[in-house]
Amino acid sequence: MNAGDEKKILVTGIGSLPHINTDSALSYSFRHDIPFLPQLPKVNSNEYMIYQSLYSLPGITKPENSMSFVNLKEWAKGRRSFLEEAQKALDSNDYSHFFPHKEIWSCLNPFLFELEEQGRTQAKVQLCGPFTCVSSLKLDDHTPVKAFSDLVDDIETCVMLSARALVQKFSELKIDLYLFLDEPGLIIYSPQDDYLKQRYTNLQSLALDLKQRVFKLGLHCCSDTRWEELLDQSSPFDYLSFDLKLSGHQLLKQSLLLEDFCKTKNLSIGLIPTDHNANISYRLKSKSLKEHFEDAYQSSIPCLYTAACGLAHAEVIDAEDILNQLHKEAAEASV
Repeated sequence: MNAGDEKKILVTGIGSLPHINTDSALSYSFRHDIPFLPQLPKVNSNEYMIYQSLYSLPGITKPENSMSFVNLKEWAKGRRSFLEEAQKALDSNDYSHFFPHKEIWSCLNPFLFELEEQGRTQAKVQLCGPFTCVSSLKLDDHTPVKAFSDLVDDIETCVMLSARALVQKFSELKIDLYLFLDEPGLIIYSPQDDYLKQRYTNLQSLALDLKQRVFKLGLHCCSDTRWEELLDQSSPFDYLSFDLKLSGHQLLKQSLLLEDFCKTKNLSIGLIPTDHNANISYRLKSKSLKEHFEDAYQSSIPCLYTAACGLAHAEVIDAEDILNQLHKEAAEASV
């Protein structure tokens, strides 16, 4: 383990960045305590999060204006082959067929190379989760995919295969992986809706599977949701990642659940808003954070500090300032 692993607060990132080449993105990532795999949608539209999770799904279209759709005829045409490859991977426990190539994730192979070159033993990857993929994706005629149960099944299978392929590669390299499922779609979750309840149950099932395969498993939700369910002590997630400005007050309403959650798990605090401007003076929040979220600082696993969400739409100068401020926050909180 690295010396930094003993810290009680670790700085990391969400995923998407405003950089326009892999070298600068990787340089930025590796200045965090836990380097994270960058996504560069400004350079390559394939790197929007839903397409990165579902690129192997038959009929999925490449993103336009960040949006992907499914062509139903192409999905039906390619489904048998997709399911055969999926079954082959499950039977052999080899998911390399579903590992993203450079047109899907330009930083992935250079990131793995840098981890080995620098002798880093930990890394973070964020992948769009099944709840958000299903709730966001539509057919090319804008019909929600929920109308087609077999397609919904395939979408959830596709996310699982993408996740396992990534986990397999990091495991082969003996990298302790922090894998976060990105689920902003949980803003619409309601246990009173049977369809959404099933999607949430399937998310939990995927998480239980992945938890056995990764070092730490996290759930990122940069929108408000039913925090009382996400904070359940039986949750398979080791980390709950949230936007402090947007949802901090809602989480604090669940003080007893938060206390129990942090006994064995912890928070990944999206400390600095993505609209942060480097030209505006930033005031440290560490003292008030430690006062209000004291359980997170006493957990058995380190608290994480991040930006509130991805920085694809920020300016590089603002991303640099966010990184500087995160390190200052971590240092201040460690005093």
